[in-house]
Order: sequence, then C-alpha cells, then structure tokens
Amino acid sequence: MSSAVIIINVLISVICCYLAWKLWQIGQQVENAARAVLNAERVTYDVLHPSPDAIAPATIGIRNLRQQYQKLEEQLDRIERLLAIANILAKILWRGKYRGSSQSYKEREPQRNRART
Repeated sequence: MSSAVIIINVLISVICCYLAWKLWQIGQQVENAARAVLNAERVTYDVLHPSPDAIAPATIGIRNLRQQYQKLEEQLDRIERLLAIANILAKILWRGKYRGSSQSYKEREPQRNRART
C-alpha cells in the first residue's frame, strides 16, 4: 500500500515538473515576444519622431502651391473671357467686312482663284 502511494506521488511530481518546465518555456516565449514588440516600438519611434518637423514645411509648401494654383485659375478664367470677347468681335468684324458687298465669301473665292492663275 505504501509503495502505491509513493509511486503515485512520484508520478504526480513528474507531471508537476513537466508542467513547470512547459510553463517556463511559455514564459520564455512571452518574454521574447515582449522584447520584439519593445524593439519594434523603439525603432518606430526613432523613425516617426522627426516626422512632424518634416511635415510642417511640406504643409506650408502645399498651401503655397494651392494659392498659386488658385491665382493661375483666376488668370485662366480672365484669358478665356478675353478670348471669348475677341472671338465675338472677330465674328462681328468679319461679317461687317463682307456685309457691304452683294457677293458672299463663297461666291468670291472662285473669282480670286481665277485671278491668281
């Protein structure tokens, strides 16, 4: 009877030692993972920490570009309006040039071609 108790105690102690060894391994893995995460955090901080200093001038540059673009759009609008007015004036002047004659432009063109030959 006492030998059975001793065998059971030995088995229980072996199982407990095995579980303790497995828990120690899991603890090592968790420690390695924590070390890797801290390392990644440190590297990320080192990379991203100077970012605001680099972003601020870029933001100012973008603001300046937007202002220049807006000015160029306004100039383009003015030029388009001037070209439209010039086009209307050209049409009016072109019509007025041939309005006094009885022949249309298409009727006069063959006469000009004959005169050149």
